[in-house]
Amino acid sequence: MKNKMKAIIGIAGVIAIIGLAIACNNETVHSCSFGEWETKTSATCVAKETQERTCSSCVKTETREIGEFDLINGHDMEVSGEVTKAATCTEDGIGKKECSICDYTEPYGVLEKLGHSFIDNWSETRPATCTVENQETRTCTLDCGETGHTETRSTIAALGHTFTVWGNSTATCTVAGTETRTCTLACDLTGHTETRNVSALGHSFTTWGETRPATCTVENQETRTCTVDCGETGHTETQSTIAALGHDFTVWGNSTATCTTAGTETRTCTLACDLTGYTETRPAEALGHSFTDWNETRAATCTVENQQTRTCTRTCGLDGHTETRSTVEELGHDWINNWTKKTDRTCTAAQIDERECNRAGCTEKQERDSPTVGALGHTFNNWGLTLTRECTRDNCNHTQTGAPPTTWTAVTQNALIQNIGGITYGNNRFIAFSGANMAWSQNGETWTAVNSLFNIFGFDNIQGITYGNDRFVAVGGSGIMAWSTNGTTWTAVTAGTGTIDITDPGNSTFGANSIRGITYGNDRFVAVGQQGRMAWSTNGETWTAVTGGTGTGSGNLADPGNSTFGANQINGIAFGNGTFVAVGNSGRMAWSTDGVTWTAVTAADNTFNVLNSNAIRGITYGNGRFVAIGQHGRMAWSTNGTTWTAVTPGTGTATITDPGNSTFGQNGINGITYGNGRFVAAGDNGRMAWSEDGENWTAVTGGTGTTTITDPGNSTFGANYISGITYGNGRFVAVGFGPRMAWHEVMPE
Repeated sequence: MKNKMKAIIGIAGVIAIIGLAIACNNETVHSCSFGEWETKTSATCVAKETQERTCSSCVKTETREIGEFDLINGHDMEVSGEVTKAATCTEDGIGKKECSICDYTEPYGVLEKLGHSFIDNWSETRPATCTVENQETRTCTLDCGETGHTETRSTIAALGHTFTVWGNSTATCTVAGTETRTCTLACDLTGHTETRNVSALGHSFTTWGETRPATCTVENQETRTCTVDCGETGHTETQSTIAALGHDFTVWGNSTATCTTAGTETRTCTLACDLTGYTETRPAEALGHSFTDWNETRAATCTVENQQTRTCTRTCGLDGHTETRSTVEELGHDWINNWTKKTDRTCTAAQIDERECNRAGCTEKQERDSPTVGALGHTFNNWGLTLTRECTRDNCNHTQTGAPPTTWTAVTQNALIQNIGGITYGNNRFIAFSGANMAWSQNGETWTAVNSLFNIFGFDNIQGITYGNDRFVAVGGSGIMAWSTNGTTWTAVTAGTGTIDITDPGNSTFGANSIRGITYGNDRFVAVGQQGRMAWSTNGETWTAVTGGTGTGSGNLADPGNSTFGANQINGIAFGNGTFVAVGNSGRMAWSTDGVTWTAVTAADNTFNVLNSNAIRGITYGNGRFVAIGQHGRMAWSTNGTTWTAVTPGTGTATITDPGNSTFGQNGINGITYGNGRFVAAGDNGRMAWSEDGENWTAVTGGTGTTTITDPGNSTFGANYISGITYGNGRFVAVGFGPRMAWHEVMPE
């Protein structure tokens, strides 16, 4: 209970004190009454004096500092003679400073460590042994922090053992062992011994001695024995120094072979070898015949090669065996150069010449058609009322039927609207062409247009067409070709690029060179064109080139090329009597039997070479002869394509002052064909002419006018250019500018 009262009184006292404090802090309630200032802390070197006073009525106190602050300059330190820590041998010491005003002290500076002070001379405390180096010692004389501090060093390395030589080996000749050695010094390893492995000693042999000599089939033998008392008592080795000698045989002999049959042969060893009387046998090839020299048994003749004979000298299986050979081919006939007449020429055949072989014993004769005396040609009487006439020559009974091509009928509608460039006949129809267009007809009167070939030829005109091997083949500008089996549906043969320098020959092989003409013969097509180029094909689709050359004109060419035309344009080609003949500019001609290998017609034999300007424009074959046509009314004929006879031209073009033998005056002749026993030629100014032999010509007059024809003339073309003509189905059909066509019908023979 007393304690509870004490607590209550204490709490009340605290509350009273708090109340007084609140009252003191409230100026309106209490004003403190402080006592005198009293020193709380005295002034030092680094701090002012502090004073404190207390309110006499409450618990509040106040504190203040007195004295001028700028008079406080810090400690006045002086170095003392005392040290904080003394220096030793191995550690630095520390000095001391003291304030002269107050008792404040602080460490100052470093006193360098003293270092050891050793006795000058080292003393050896352990000598060097075989395996351990020596040891020397010295001690510090100062009373340092390391009492009795001592240092050691070594000045002599371990001496190493000094051994006896290796000995006491346990090895033998063939078995490895060990050997030992002992240190001779009084070392720390008393009686120290080392052991090592040693290889087998190997045998110590006597010299080699031969114990068996070499024979034919066995090598020699030498022996040696070990002299050491080794593990292998009496150990012996053997070797061979001389190989088996081999047999020394006689030569092979006693052969059973013959000239033609194989056999055997034997040989025997001549040495006294281990195989007494040893004999070998081997197969022996047939010996082959041993012949006498060749001897001629038949001399070569004109038609048979020579024969030489030789006989076997052996007694072989073929008694009297004989071989023959030929060393000289048949000589060929040595014909006398002078041909003589055998039979006279007839209306249809040239004179037959013959010549004899000049070799002794040969009676052969050679015949030919005379190159200078050709067929006479028929000489007819006048036409009768039945449109027949007979040849008046002796021994000729030939009768010709049909009217000569003097009267022509114009075609009023030909299905072509441009100038017509040419015409051909085949497969029972005529095909005419104009630009890139065509038309066909079975009778030459009624024509049907073919769908335009512009997709094939474009703006490059069709320039030639022929028929053979059951198809038509057309050729034109820029190396373009096409073929057709019916003349209405056509397939292109692609052209290439380049003219003089052909960068791509194309399938036609002409590059971009214009193709001017084409024919068929000897189972192949042959086409000709610019830059002296040719090509041949068996089907009109796949072509092989015949290259041209360089140079133009009728004289010598820089390079005639395979075609022989150089760079001259080739205008036409025909086939007859087994021969192709091509014609072109500058009066040039060439002939070939296969269309591949060509021979130029020499200037002396070519009647068109009179003037370089005489281009040959066309050629045909009929009645046993070729007939060529060209500029300025010129013609020529030949029976063989190599030697030519001129048909003289005349003078005048529109008005002909002299028709000449060709009847064309100076008009160009552009087309020619053969049919029903007659040649028919056509050319400028609507002119035509016909002939039975190609020498003697009868004119078919032209007229006047081109677009408007004032006089059609007998040809019906007026003065229009006639570009081509052909024969088929009993009719001649001619075409030209305008575009115009005309036909003439003859009675078939």
